[in-house]
Amino acid sequence: MILEYWLASDIADNKFHHNTDNLLELTKKQAGKNPRIFITDGLQAYMKSSKKVFGKDTNHVRHIHLKGDMNNNKMERLNGTIRDREKVFRGLKKMDTPIIEGMRVYYNFTKKHGALKGKTPSEEALIKVDGKNKWKTIISNASLHKANLI
Repeated sequence: MILEYWLASDIADNKFHHNTDNLLELTKKQAGKNPRIFITDGLQAYMKSSKKVFGKDTNHVRHIHLKGDMNNNKMERLNGTIRDREKVFRGLKKMDTPIIEGMRVYYNFTKKHGALKGKTPSEEALIKVDGKNKWKTIISNASLHKANLI
């Protein structure tokens, strides 16, 4: 099973001037290792960046099909969700906006996914968030983590 877990994000002005090296470096840092499989759409920049950042041990699948054994439908769906929110916010005006990070936390820790039979990606990855109010627990844990970094 391939688990979709939103590891990193990087905002680009447009898809033709996207620093994919930076995005993949952020992803690698967050995961602490290279992925075994890296599935992308047809954007050419991912081919070069995948080899540069992940090396030859990662299988880069450049897939732009809607059906079949491997596709990037879930990522495209997530992109659609982000774009829908962006319209309501009237655009993401700042490159360092906390909105995307908040959406990533929501996606991974509180949003139940039909493809995961009603579980969150964190539950599927066996990352437990205790308590009835997951947002409160996440914020408390983040505050504790930040205090330990200072």
